[in-house]
Amino acid sequence: MYHEIINQKVKNIISELQDKCMNLIENSVITDSLFNQITNMVNNELGVRADAILTDLLYDLQDRTLKAPFFENISIRNKFRSLNLIEITSENFKFTVNNFVYNNEASITYPFVIGIGSFLGSGLILAFFKGFKLSTFFPIPIVILVLASSILASIDYYINNGKRGKRGIKYALNQYFTIIEKDLVKWFEEAEDYYNNRVNEFKLTI
Repeated sequence: MYHEIINQKVKNIISELQDKCMNLIENSVITDSLFNQITNMVNNELGVRADAILTDLLYDLQDRTLKAPFFENISIRNKFRSLNLIEITSENFKFTVNNFVYNNEASITYPFVIGIGSFLGSGLILAFFKGFKLSTFFPIPIVILVLASSILASIDYYINNGKRGKRGIKYALNQYFTIIEKDLVKWFEEAEDYYNNRVNEFKLTI
């Protein structure tokens, strides 16, 4: 029962965070600071919400534990409560995520270099024709047209490459959240196992 509830809560959290990150990517320039912003947002929100869910889970587990026949004796119940298992378990389990990393150098640097290269190349062509007085064979308007076409082609390439880059980032982000979801579910399972083991250890002391 607990696993189904926890899994559903985890899916809801991940889905909400994915939507926020996707919207952030769509409306931002691709830089390393963007990736740091994603990591911080995911880490902060997951940290707070995972702690809240874990606390609810531990209180439910404690209620279930105290309903067992073994704890009918009030002195045993009080001794068990004095262990502060909820607080101890919460302190031992703090969920964190790895940094979101994406190799964006190719998607940013390469089109930029292409654009600068095209611009300089077109400028050199213009200077060549003007310097050698070959405008009779290659009229200046044609040279200007070549220059403008090169610049526009570079801009178009840069924009399209930026869109492809964002698609790549979104794909990487989906993989990132897939891993986080699995890790978070496992984290809750480990916390529950830790609590149950401590309960069993306590029973052995009575």
